Parts: sequence; C-alpha cells; structure tokens
Amino acid sequence: MHDTPRGPHGHDEPRGGEAPGDDDAQRLDPLGADDGEHLSLRFFDGAPDDLAEHLALPLVDGLDLDGRVRNALDHAVTTRRGAVVIGAKGCGKSVALARAVAWLEHQEYQREQRNDAYGRRAFHYVPSFAARRYHEGLTVLCRQILGVSFHPSVRGGRKQEDDLRTELLLACRDQNIVALVIDEGERVAPEGLRLLRDLMAEAEWHGAHGAAVAGAKRAVGLGVLLVGTPTLRAPIMATNEAAQRWSLLIDVDRLFVHEATDILLAWFPAWRAGVARDALSGLIERWLVEAGGVPWRTLENVARLYFRYVQRNHRAAARFTRETTPWNERLFVYVAQQVRWKPSDPNGDAGGAR
Repeated sequence: MHDTPRGPHGHDEPRGGEAPGDDDAQRLDPLGADDGEHLSLRFFDGAPDDLAEHLALPLVDGLDLDGRVRNALDHAVTTRRGAVVIGAKGCGKSVALARAVAWLEHQEYQREQRNDAYGRRAFHYVPSFAARRYHEGLTVLCRQILGVSFHPSVRGGRKQEDDLRTELLLACRDQNIVALVIDEGERVAPEGLRLLRDLMAEAEWHGAHGAAVAGAKRAVGLGVLLVGTPTLRAPIMATNEAAQRWSLLIDVDRLFVHEATDILLAWFPAWRAGVARDALSGLIERWLVEAGGVPWRTLENVARLYFRYVQRNHRAAARFTRETTPWNERLFVYVAQQVRWKPSDPNGDAGGAR
C-alpha cells in the first residue's frame, strides 16, 4: 500500500513535493507506484530551447480522410456544383482540406507545364465566411477576389446585389476561379448559403467558365466546397437545395484505429523499438476510440502531452527529440486517461485522471 493521495473518485492523483536535487519537481505516479517506477516533472528546467513548446507534428500521407476531402474538392471543381464535407470538430478536416487544395494546385501546375495553351484553374480559399447578411457577404467576397480594384459604391450610392454578383462572377471568370473553398462552414449564415446558391446558379446561367456546346449540356460555372461540423447539415437541408445545387455530401469524422497507429508511429519513430504495431493498435482501441473512431484532436493532444511529460522528466539523461522519444506503455495509458477523461478502471466509475 502506498501513500499516493486519492482523488474524489478514488483514483491516483498527481502528488506534489520535492524530488531529490530539484526543488521545482512534481512527482507523478502513473507508472505503478508499488513497483517503484515513477515519473517526476521539472516544470522550469532553464533549457534555452523548450522542445515541448515548439513540437511540430508532421503531416502523414495516405490517410483515408485526405482521399475523402480530395474527392469533395474534385467534385466541386469538376461539376461546378456544391459539395459539403461534414465532420466533428478536431477530426482533421482543415488539415485535409489544406492538403487537398495543395494537391489540386500541383495537378494544375503540372498540366500547365505539359501544355502551354492550358489555362490553369484557380480556387479561392475562404478560411471563414461568417457574414450574416446577403449584401455583406457579397461585399466580403468581392473585396477578397477583386482586391484593391473593388469599390462598394458607385456615384455616391451603394452597389446593388445584382451588380455585385455580376462583378464578382466576371472577376472569377477573368481569374479562372472555378470553385470557392470555404472552411468552418458551420459559421455560414442562412443568408450566406442563399448567396452561395445564387452564385452557383448565376455562374452556370452565364456560362462564366466555358462556352455552351450546341445540343449538349456541360458543366460550367462556379463550384463551392463547404467544410464544417455536423451543425452545418440542418441549414443545408433547410435551403431545399440538398441533392440539388449541393450535390455531394461526405461525412468524415474520426480516424480509423490503423490510421491513428500509423500517425503515432510516424510522429514517434523510436516507439517501434518498444511496442509492436498490433499492441499499439490495441491500446488505441481501448483508450482512444470514441464513437467508432479516434478524433484527430484527441490524437494530437495525446502526442503533445506525452512528449511534454517525457521532456519534463527530471531524471531523463538526454533531451529527447520527437524522433528519439521512447515508448512507455504506462505513461501512454496515463496520458490517454487525462486527455479523454476516462477512468483508469473501465469497470469503475467515471472518475479518471483529470
């Protein structure tokens, strides 16, 4: 029996106090106090380079999420219709969107290099489109796409919505912008959705990005990709344009266990010497899975907290980098409990390490 203080739910809590040779150390007991294995944290170690603070987690290729977001972007560009990607906050949508845009821009660059006559297609990225009123939203988009050449008034009066839409679509045609890409789609107001619908419809009617072909119908106009949280679904449905102008819906949410495993092993390659891939997948399955998958933000939080604890361990003989950070199963489980607020005993109450 050990004297580690107990939390309100009966689970071990971090124990403060002095550690030998370090007045600023705090002793944690996640690793099994009875066997003498402890983790001690030294919060202010005076290191000129705080590796934990500046930890950079590289992007990992080959995720299924990347392919699904890329598919949605390709749909908006190819069909010039609306595509919607919906996923829970923290699942990695914005990262996948940035990668998809970079991928398509690279494809366009290569096509232009192969054919001098090819006009490279462009995509206008909007990180957040939160305008509440129709005219306000039009003005925001005009300022972004036309830049300094845009003037919201004419002859002392405010430009009308019809004039602004025409000016915006002509600018898109001149810059060969074939799609608007909007992140944080849950922030788009109903009037913003109506505006986006009108832009798609009017761009198609004008044939702003291509000439009509006699006797045939081709995809012309301006596509829109909206990426947002599940709260975006209801406003889209309320427009009566679901499956119409908004012609593709892709649900993305959480990483599969095998994807989460690949990411952690890519972030911390030294773990491969301490844990088998299947064993790590089992731990992820037990401690990090939520509603059928692993939230991206949860995985990032686990990585950053684990790395910080390793960096702050005052007994560590070396300053571990991300690449040399060692594997410790008990520490991983402890971190997972803190990040997920999950009880250390799955059969116990809902206490957990907080």
